[in-house]
Amino acid sequence: MTFGAVIYGVGVVLFFDSNNIAPGGVSGISIILDKTVGIMSTGTWSFVINIPILLLGAFKFGGRFIFSTVYTVTLSSLVMDTAARLNIVLTDDVLLAAIFGALLTGGGIGLVFRSGATTGGSDIIIRILRTKYRHISTGSLFFGIDCAIIAISAIAFGNVSSALYAAVASFLQTRIINTVLYGTDSARLVYIISEKSDAISKRLLLDLETGVTILDGHGAYTNSEKEVIMCVLPPKNLPKAKDIVRCEDEEAFLVVTSATSVFGEGYKKNIEEEI
Repeated sequence: MTFGAVIYGVGVVLFFDSNNIAPGGVSGISIILDKTVGIMSTGTWSFVINIPILLLGAFKFGGRFIFSTVYTVTLSSLVMDTAARLNIVLTDDVLLAAIFGALLTGGGIGLVFRSGATTGGSDIIIRILRTKYRHISTGSLFFGIDCAIIAISAIAFGNVSSALYAAVASFLQTRIINTVLYGTDSARLVYIISEKSDAISKRLLLDLETGVTILDGHGAYTNSEKEVIMCVLPPKNLPKAKDIVRCEDEEAFLVVTSATSVFGEGYKKNIEEEI
């Protein structure tokens, strides 16, 4: 939680704020206000805007959740203000700033979410939305809200290029958040229909040491009973599995799909909370 909050704050100030990139969220609004209104720094704006949102979060999720979120909001705001006072400009290349800012902020948000807290702002709003719309990923909800703030930044800064770079940063940030929260395509789901299902399943069990499930199938056209092999494999084992199927039955019907959320033995625990 601490590490996530720190790298999030560093990413906002050293890459986004110093290059007029407002990729969305409360940090994006704070950058816009800092550049157009002044009065307060980006970190202070972020803390002030978060106050009413934190109260909403306390009402919705309770004291323990909001305590950890107050901690991350306060820490990230202090990091932003401290980094701003150092007046360090790591790069004036806006594209590089968008890329590396997205890496740090996306990674930071993801780590904080995994720890059970948020970095405040739209994070809390998104967490509320996720309780109702669980079929929409966290990163996608971030992207939707960010698009509106990016459009505002184009008007506020009078610079379409800056908004386009912010869109690039927001897109990358979305992918990074999803990767940290859900991982990459963690496995391949394989279905095999073959007259030699027994031989194939035995080799999958022995050669790849993977679990195999036999499903009862029924061919609609042939009206015959079929055995369908189903197994979940790490991506690195897929080529070997294909070789086994090809070796045992060249006429086998093979279907491979991506499985991004796999729970059970060898993968995530079923008790793991979905974020």
